[in-house]
Amino acid sequence: TVTGPGGIDSEVRTDYITVTEAPAAPVAAFSANTTTGVAPLTVAFTDESTGAGTKTYEWDFTNDGTVDATTPDAVYTYPSAGTYTVNLTVTNAGGSNSEVKTDYITVTTAPVSPIAAFSANTTSGTAPLTVAFTDASTGTAPLTYAWDFTNDGTVDATTKNATYTYLTAGTYTVNLTVTGPGGTDSEVKSSYITVTSVTPKISAQFTAAPVSGRSPLAVRFTDQSTGTITSYEWDFNNDGMVDSRIKNPLKFFTSAGEYTVQLTVRGPDGTDQEVKNQYIDVTAKPLRPIAFFSANTLSGAAPLNVTFTDKSYNNPDSYLWKFGDGTTSTLKNPSHTYPVPGYYKVSLTASNVAGSSSMAMNIYVTSS
Repeated sequence: TVTGPGGIDSEVRTDYITVTEAPAAPVAAFSANTTTGVAPLTVAFTDESTGAGTKTYEWDFTNDGTVDATTPDAVYTYPSAGTYTVNLTVTNAGGSNSEVKTDYITVTTAPVSPIAAFSANTTSGTAPLTVAFTDASTGTAPLTYAWDFTNDGTVDATTKNATYTYLTAGTYTVNLTVTGPGGTDSEVKSSYITVTSVTPKISAQFTAAPVSGRSPLAVRFTDQSTGTITSYEWDFNNDGMVDSRIKNPLKFFTSAGEYTVQLTVRGPDGTDQEVKNQYIDVTAKPLRPIAFFSANTLSGAAPLNVTFTDKSYNNPDSYLWKFGDGTTSTLKNPSHTYPVPGYYKVSLTASNVAGSSSMAMNIYVTSS
């Protein structure tokens, strides 16, 4: 409505102003195609926000307050190792909202390839030679180790540092294989360890034959000592006395027992002894048995059963019974039945390796 000296006038415009309801504020959300990797790591971020109307985007890929991208979806390359928090802020007419994912991206340094290296505290000596090997390898941890101390294809140790004993003379190639996140590497040291034999010195050694038997037992001792020998001292019964000074003596053992024998040899390189405990076993010569026996009865009516019991002396090992009726037995304690009356002479012959002897007695069988 306008009023002036010339009068009043009005203009009415229907539906001239339109007022709409403001949209709801957005809800920021996003995902990434990867969250871990080795630098430089390129990550594709995808917007998953909700909310009506036109939206604007502010990506902060390192949470340092700097807007790194303003597109709905974005790609970012992390050039260095670290753990990164990502922030997406989404705005529309209804307001703004942020999603912050703490420590969302983890970037690691590319592992360094291992370089195998090692040393030894000694590389030569006489057997048995114990060598301490020290690892000097480099590369990104964790590293695993495979030691082959003789280059025979067998893993001898898997520790970082290792010790190995070479028992025999020879020249040995040593191989260390190191494995880590960056790969595998080996160091091979050809003919690295040299082991020599110990210079032989004087060594007392002997054999004997026979080493067991019955007295008197003749035993021949044979020297097998090594080195330069100038004298021999044999002690056949371990009494501390020298029984012989010849190289290969013959000894007669006349008494039963177990004998410890000692040989002492002397030479320009020194003295050595070999002692063989209870080496010679001499058993006593057996005595000739003395036959003796008893019977549970000496007479009776037919049929008469008689049990005979051996009571012989000096350990017989075989028996021959003759019952007087033409029958025999080799049992130690036999029984025999006499069905016919009469006089019967019963004899026992007892034997062992030393000989035999016999004894006899009479059995009288009467009529029923």
